[in-house]
Amino acid sequence: MFKKTILVTTLAASLGACATLQQTTPGVLGVAPAPVTFDGHVAGQATDYVFVLVPDANPATPGLSMRAGETIRLIMPAAFKRNEQVEVKTDANTNMVFTKGWPQAGVKLAGQYAIGYDAQSNAMTVKALTDIGTDGANAPGIKVIHLRGRTFLNPGPGDYPVTLQHVKADGKLKAAWAGSIKVLEDAPMARLAPTNFHLPPGTNSDFQKAAPGASMPHYLGLLLWGEAGSSLNHVGIAPRDLNRFPRYTGGLLVQDVNGDKVLDPTVDKV
Repeated sequence: MFKKTILVTTLAASLGACATLQQTTPGVLGVAPAPVTFDGHVAGQATDYVFVLVPDANPATPGLSMRAGETIRLIMPAAFKRNEQVEVKTDANTNMVFTKGWPQAGVKLAGQYAIGYDAQSNAMTVKALTDIGTDGANAPGIKVIHLRGRTFLNPGPGDYPVTLQHVKADGKLKAAWAGSIKVLEDAPMARLAPTNFHLPPGTNSDFQKAAPGASMPHYLGLLLWGEAGSSLNHVGIAPRDLNRFPRYTGGLLVQDVNGDKVLDPTVDKV
């Protein structure tokens, strides 16, 4: 009986240790340049990144939920300096915003969460004022955090570790993520990013469904930049041309340079 008691006690202690380890082992935090700027990931420029908590953007996959009183802490590397010219507003999403996993789909801030900044840890904070679920108007929940608004300034080029914490109302750690922020020396020659600016607020052009041969209900939107952040307009997707462009096995991005509203890779800019 005595030996069994020791065995059960040891097993319980081991399981308890495993449970604690699972709760505090950081998940993978995806980090990418925000899709609405061309230089938010360039050295010396204003910081503009998205931090991905739930990588599956499918609206059928639930995101993160928060209980009232819980806090999300985005702990920025010390090399990222606060831009003191920009105020951190608690009741506006100009500095940071929760999104549902697709462009221009913010989780409503008003009445649900408040933004803050902790100078000691160089962390942006988001405190839930009420329960934020994964259904109803908030569906499918929090999947991405967008840090924006010239709130920070990027350091020199390199890779910088970043952590994010989900803290309970009692101060105990509920979950954590860890990732890396890549800062480039110069902006790329060109950049393409998805957008839903052309659609009504909250509309998602991703994950559309249609019968074979039928048109999708919403157009796909793309933001295109050229050198020095110049916008590339009148661009569409033309069929592939493997003879002239064997590297590109999908459609070709073609700019209608002559204005005839016909995408012709032989005369227009590919």
